[in-house]
Amino acid sequence: MFSTIFDIETGPLDEDTILKRVKPIKPSEPPGAFCENAVKIGNLKDPRKIIDKIEVARMTHAAEVVAFEESTDILEATWKANAIDKAALSPLTGELLAIGYRSESEDDVIQMTSVATQSEQITYTEGAMLSEFWERYIEIRRSGGQMIGHNIFHFDIPFLIGRSWAQKIEIPAIVLKGRYIENQTFVDTQQVGETVYGAKLGLAYLSQMYGGPGKPEGEDGSMFAETLKIDPPRAQRYLVNDLAMAEVVAETMGLN
Repeated sequence: MFSTIFDIETGPLDEDTILKRVKPIKPSEPPGAFCENAVKIGNLKDPRKIIDKIEVARMTHAAEVVAFEESTDILEATWKANAIDKAALSPLTGELLAIGYRSESEDDVIQMTSVATQSEQITYTEGAMLSEFWERYIEIRRSGGQMIGHNIFHFDIPFLIGRSWAQKIEIPAIVLKGRYIENQTFVDTQQVGETVYGAKLGLAYLSQMYGGPGKPEGEDGSMFAETLKIDPPRAQRYLVNDLAMAEVVAETMGLN
């Protein structure tokens, strides 16, 4: 029997795809065209006063139109920024960029869509990484081992399933039973921690509390996609550090 710690890193799909797949915004109704006949003039009889009131109404309407257009522009810009910022968190708008494994049976295995090594550039497709993940899952399950990660029931596994569907990659039937993910092979350290502490605690928080490393200063998962583009070795070190944190947490909890 052997266990494997794993962690994934994700990034956004292209902008056009993201904006097509996120929930559209519903702006308020526009002011519409100005209607002079709709201006309430009350008991006014003086033509000049009537004209003045209509002009005031026209100016007020024009200001409302400008305010509506400006607010709509702001709303659309905010919607677009939020959609892109959160795209990597959903398999509908994000993709798998990297996956790492750590176990006693082998050296760390780090797979990325672009990994710089000392001798050559190794490139993995998302489909290849997904296929290998499920192959490893089957092997580990058959051995009676476990696949351990942090927040995997709410993020990693659903993301891997969603991207496997997108890539037409077969998922072992046992993984998903209705709305539930099997929990014999998969072990989520966040879930275990929540049972003890009564709260969902982050990986870096738990690792440091148990004497392990934290996140690299000034870095977090939202930066991974850009880091991978400009500095693959640094991206690789980030993933290895995540594995190290997960290992500390799993060992402290007696899961590894």
